[in-house]
Amino acid sequence: MGLWVDVNPSKVGQTIYGAPAIARPEVRPDQGKMLITVGAAGARQQIRQWAGRNGLKDQRTFVCVT
Repeated sequence: MGLWVDVNPSKVGQTIYGAPAIARPEVRPDQGKMLITVGAAGARQQIRQWAGRNGLKDQRTFVCVT
């Protein structure tokens, strides 16, 4: 099952390309591998820090792209 994780509250609860959109606090390490797309300049490091604090492992349970 795929998930979209979005910081935009208007997208949370929607279905995007057939997958539910959830908020960041709902992400758990047991949800499987994740591909994280980052569009904002400088945000990749913040996302990596957030992911690490939440039990996710860079290049093992998630990969940042874009």
